[in-house]
Amino acid sequence: MSDVLISNLPTQSPESAAAAARFWTGGGSIWGVEPKWTSANSILVSSGSALIPEPGFIVNVDQPISQSGLSLPPSSFRHLYLTPDPNIEISTTEPIHYFGNTWIKGNDNSRRYLGSLLTDENSALIRFRQDNGIVRYIPTPDPQRAPFQVLSAKNTIAETRIDLSHVVPVTAIEATATLHMGNNETDVMMTIGALSGTQWASVISPSGTNQIQIPLVARELFASLNKTPAYGGGNVYITGYRLSR
Repeated sequence: MSDVLISNLPTQSPESAAAAARFWTGGGSIWGVEPKWTSANSILVSSGSALIPEPGFIVNVDQPISQSGLSLPPSSFRHLYLTPDPNIEISTTEPIHYFGNTWIKGNDNSRRYLGSLLTDENSALIRFRQDNGIVRYIPTPDPQRAPFQVLSAKNTIAETRIDLSHVVPVTAIEATATLHMGNNETDVMMTIGALSGTQWASVISPSGTNQIQIPLVARELFASLNKTPAYGGGNVYITGYRLSR
């Protein structure tokens, strides 16, 4: 799918100089300009300001914009970028890290990354809310619904790698997860970490639940059990993430 231009925004306002001063003295480079879910095929991008590396000035978005009738492939991510015009693009191209907290479109430093959209198996936009780079899938997803359950009834001691690439974008630096032990035995414990052999959090039976925010090194987690359960096992659900942009 080619890039989609979804709106022409107002030209850069006279307040740009003041905005630039605020950004540089405050040590930040983006404020607002965040995507919001409005329906299964529409979004709204909030007003705000962002520094775009090329041509290297603050771009102001003076009012929110919306787009309806989006037609996107099922079960996939699309990424939003701010251009100097200013405009907003939806692209298949994944963002890459540029400098500090700044992410850009591929190798194109004239496109500042804003956030990502995820579709379900029916090509509908999965409902989410993004505030200050924290994304929540809302309402809390049905745990049995794809793609949120990333581990189901783990019943082996050996470490299991959990792939998160279908539920968080490459820009995710932290995942929000719910851990659940689905049995009534005592002292069956599942531990989870962002690196193989590490333990960031745990959950213990009977029927224990633990909600955590876990820093990510890559789009993966690793889970282990302390012993084999007689039945049931460990489950992991992803309900959101924090991103860098």
